[in-house]
Amino acid sequence: MSRLAIIIPHFGDVPALENTVASVLANRPRDCEVLVVLLRPYSDPYGVGGEVRFVSAEGRRGLAGAVNQGARLSDAPAIHVLLCGAEVREGWADAPLARLKDPRIASVAPLVLDMDTPGRIVAAGLAYHVGGAAVPLAAGQEADSVGANARRVLAPHPAAAFYRRSCLEALGGFPSAVGDMLAGVDVGLTLERLGLATVLEPRSRVAVARSGVLRTGTFRQAFEAERMFWRWAPIFGLARSVASHGMVVLGEGVRGVPDLSIVPRWLGRLAGAGLARGACGHQRTLQALRERFRAAESEPALPAPHFRMSRPNPPRAETRRLRTSESAGRGDSPP
Repeated sequence: MSRLAIIIPHFGDVPALENTVASVLANRPRDCEVLVVLLRPYSDPYGVGGEVRFVSAEGRRGLAGAVNQGARLSDAPAIHVLLCGAEVREGWADAPLARLKDPRIASVAPLVLDMDTPGRIVAAGLAYHVGGAAVPLAAGQEADSVGANARRVLAPHPAAAFYRRSCLEALGGFPSAVGDMLAGVDVGLTLERLGLATVLEPRSRVAVARSGVLRTGTFRQAFEAERMFWRWAPIFGLARSVASHGMVVLGEGVRGVPDLSIVPRWLGRLAGAGLARGACGHQRTLQALRERFRAAESEPALPAPHFRMSRPNPPRAETRRLRTSESAGRGDSPP
């Protein structure tokens, strides 16, 4: 059994896929497998099929479906999602695998850097604004500005993320309801509600081009962001969320006036708001999942120790103080 499965969804950009695969094969850790889930055909002109497992995607379900399919095809305890266009560096997987030895940690975010401006940060993990916006942390800063110690974030950047496989399985995998850009944020929010942590690991570094690794139109971005907002607004507090949401949407409109992107953006928001009725269903699903996690303390219905928690929801002050200790140590494989 491999200790790490590297899952690379291929959406059709052949040069980006080949650059990513080449960087992985040149720097891959021992005892790992590389799975490329093909949402578009690929002929493998360089004959790397002996080192990379190519599988055809089941239908056209986007990033969420590709990641979930890749996870089902592997029995590795750690899953690494790496998007086409991302390039890795030597040893990029070592520190995240060591972090996953800590049973409190379900996900690790590498430091994502700008390929065109070496040393410049694209994202040191992501945060999520209660008004409905995902925010890249430390964007534009120098890589050394984040320090060397791991610290808690909400979610990894979509370009690269490490997960404990058992945690993804317990959540039912990546959700398809919020689109490719926000699926990882949704997972991060769910893990946080369950008392599990996502941490930034600054020693793990991945580079992406300034143009990004996921390209979606303005309408689709707004549509998916609105769906995400209504999925979580009742959980955060509907009145507070809606008030903040109005400011987020207004700010988007002001920024979109010069290039006329305000029109598709607000149309996307209106279309996504039509799905607000499904929010209560997500609340019930999340509550049922939390109850399963609570029950795991007395009756280990889920794999231990990944879901053994002292409390299902740590206090906010404790969450802010959490800093993963270096005593988690370095290791060759997650639990």
